[in-house]
Amino acid sequence: MHSGLKLKIQRNDNRRLRVICLGAKGKCKWFAYCGYVPAKNIWQLRKVVDKHTCSREFNVNLINAKWLSRQLKNTMRDNPSTRVVDIRKKISRKWNVNVSKSMSRRARALSNEEVEGSFKEQFRRIYDYAHEILRSNLGSTTKVKVDTIEGKTYFMRFYMCLKACKDNFFCCRPIIGLDGCFLKGR
Repeated sequence: MHSGLKLKIQRNDNRRLRVICLGAKGKCKWFAYCGYVPAKNIWQLRKVVDKHTCSREFNVNLINAKWLSRQLKNTMRDNPSTRVVDIRKKISRKWNVNVSKSMSRRARALSNEEVEGSFKEQFRRIYDYAHEILRSNLGSTTKVKVDTIEGKTYFMRFYMCLKACKDNFFCCRPIIGLDGCFLKGR
């Protein structure tokens, strides 16, 4: 990846690994062959032709969204609203390779999910959140409403009233008002 060469994993299983170079329209002679040595539990480089007859490529096929998301994890932790254009510029500066907009979007989504956690995992822990509110604020009220459709549980609504809000409500004028916060998106 860092050398900017268009490598392809030709054969990969639990006993052997063969990597070839697709540069110079497939005429580059470089290749590497590794074999697994079970007695020592190691991989051994058995044969390598370490002479490239090709130059650096701008489109490297080894990049995928999963690898890119791991590289972007610290960036997304520092600034979760990083734009796709900025991600593409950073990749181009750092590794001198080109990635598509869709791959940048997928990588940003994967790294955001890894940094912030997925929506499904967060909603799966909604009862933990409700119980933590009850534990830390004695006298508070929480209600969680979920629907089960075809064996899957879906979050519907969450009600919470803290003890301090209940106590201070009696000091107010006799007005009743209801407020709702509607979720948009996932």
